[in-house]
Amino acid sequence: MPITITDHDGIRRQLNTVVSTNENGELHTLSTSGGGSGAGSSQVQGAASDNTVASGNPLQMGGVVRAPVAYDLGDAVNFPFDTTGNPRFLMVCATTAGADGVSNASLSRPYTPSSATATGLPASASHIFNGTAWDRQRGDTVGAYVVDAPTGAAGQALASASTTALASSLVLKASPGNLYGFNVVTGASAGYLMIFDAISAPADGSVTPKRVIAIAANTSVDRTFGKPIRFNTGITLVFSTTGPFTKTASATAFLAGEVV
Repeated sequence: MPITITDHDGIRRQLNTVVSTNENGELHTLSTSGGGSGAGSSQVQGAASDNTVASGNPLQMGGVVRAPVAYDLGDAVNFPFDTTGNPRFLMVCATTAGADGVSNASLSRPYTPSSATATGLPASASHIFNGTAWDRQRGDTVGAYVVDAPTGAAGQALASASTTALASSLVLKASPGNLYGFNVVTGASAGYLMIFDAISAPADGSVTPKRVIAIAANTSVDRTFGKPIRFNTGITLVFSTTGPFTKTASATAFLAGEVV
């Protein structure tokens, strides 16, 4: 039980004391704790200072070096460390190899390359799910690598539209959107491909297109934009025999484009 005493300075202190009584009812003190940690015989003590010759016997805080393990509900868990003294930040990972060929069982802790030893800090690897398992997300000082792999997924393709006969215009999108590319093939007439921020082709005469490309007769032009061009109203292709600010529609071209 705790016992409160007053020292010679008038300061009240509390001792943690275990007591018992003899057959005459007299108290026997069995053990006393002086409080705190240190080298005193009545203080809580640790085995040794970390990575040094034992000195001061501080109370240690730490865990155990161990490989990743699976725990059951109700298990007591020690704080795990790796063999270099770094805490293991456990992550949920599949135990099978991912697309990069690395067994993800080894990735249930920070991936620490040898270069990380220069700072003494673990290099934690980010992960990305490939649909089956977790893989390390790789990159360089610029950013993460993006693997451009072929795909048959419909959601990864751009919407495409084209004329079914020779035409003078094609509405690619009757609402705001982005133009990613287009294809134009001319016949016997040379002219201009005009691209309008509109939901339909304007009337012949004075116009203000957003893009204009001069095209010779019997010629094709195919353009793809790495970064799309934004249109705030709609996206309409027009083939004109005059330009660039005067439109004379000519139904002599094949028109196509990709938008989102």
